[in-house]
Amino acid sequence: MHILVVYNPHAGRRRAHLYAARFERMLLKVIPNVLVTKMSSTSLKGVRQFWKANANNPQNFDVVVIIGGDGTIGPSVDTMIKNGLDIPIYCYGHGTANDFASYFGTNCGAKRAARNILNNKIVEVDTIHVNEKMYAVNVACGGAFTNGVTKYKGTFKRILGKFAYLLHAAFVAITLKSQLLRFTVDDQTFDREVYLFYIINTKNVGGLKNSAPLACPCDGVLDLVCIKKCGFFGKLAIKMHQSLGTLNRCKHVKTMQGKSFRVEYVPGSKVIQTFTLTDTDGNANEPYPLTATVGRKIKVITSGN
Repeated sequence: MHILVVYNPHAGRRRAHLYAARFERMLLKVIPNVLVTKMSSTSLKGVRQFWKANANNPQNFDVVVIIGGDGTIGPSVDTMIKNGLDIPIYCYGHGTANDFASYFGTNCGAKRAARNILNNKIVEVDTIHVNEKMYAVNVACGGAFTNGVTKYKGTFKRILGKFAYLLHAAFVAITLKSQLLRFTVDDQTFDREVYLFYIINTKNVGGLKNSAPLACPCDGVLDLVCIKKCGFFGKLAIKMHQSLGTLNRCKHVKTMQGKSFRVEYVPGSKVIQTFTLTDTDGNANEPYPLTATVGRKIKVITSGN
């Protein structure tokens, strides 16, 4: 078995190279006759060039291990799809939130991760085709909180990790501002004044589980979750429902499933600063409108639980 280990050295509070070295030692110990190749890139530009050079012979690798959070996994999968590579991936979550890896139970220790790869339980998972340009694995979103993911890439995030996001969220919650947006889901269009929205593939977003209770990454549809403008007690109700995994039953939240989504400003509406850029898998994306459709499926190795 030939395994490619791709890691972003900036992920995991700049410790991804340590995780990669430890994981390589465990792979050599657990899997007989394994060959391990490591690829490191800070911007993933090198990874894109690597895949382009190896696109003509995808059988070079049996498994691709991606070490990092969703912001590393998404661009890696995007590059593989665009180069026509259909190789199973294992998401070894060592980023800040690790929503995608946590959903599949692969955010674990090195020994268990190596055994998961040896057991090779594979599921076919949807992707999100964003703006007809790129593929994401977990979420395309916008509004309050979402821009904080891309702001803390410096010392603050490196020291505090996930808590940098939580502190940002606590600060933003004090002065939440809403935006009137127009949503089109398949053939249905509606306007909503929202604090934030996310088009999601799994149940997890921003390190929070149960954020999309009906979502399943293998069902051929995506889930839209809109957090509508509300008062103090409404926000408490949203948090309670999120904790209980019943967010789809909260009157302050609108949820829908579909295959095609478009999010844009309502003509004539005032644009709030937090709604100027969209966010994809924790990476800053383009201005509105945002489009998202169900993308090509990928093969993901799970924990087997």
